[in-house]
Amino acid sequence: MGGRISFPLTAIRPPGRIRRIVRDHAGSVLHLARRPDGWSARFGERCAVQALLGGRDPALQETLKAAHENAQMEAVRSLRLDVHEVGEDCWAHTPGYCLPRRGVGEQA
Repeated sequence: MGGRISFPLTAIRPPGRIRRIVRDHAGSVLHLARRPDGWSARFGERCAVQALLGGRDPALQETLKAAHENAQMEAVRSLRLDVHEVGEDCWAHTPGYCLPRRGVGEQA
């Protein structure tokens, strides 16, 4: 058991003053760590990614964009891969995963 992975999770246009340099998607690096009872998660450094034309799912982008615009990303504490209803603690909820604002193993 164990393991870690970090990757950029981007969906929003960068702020105006850097838009001339980074023209596509901004976001933050998502850090995941495997625990015996699930995946812990936290957002780290801000980042931007040059988008691949046609390489993004439009529905998923809208979900992530709405989550980024609502902020509170610093409250994300875990990654859920189980099927469940959208709840108040879901920062970003998709058909395949959810990033809730509660830790691994915490009850809803």
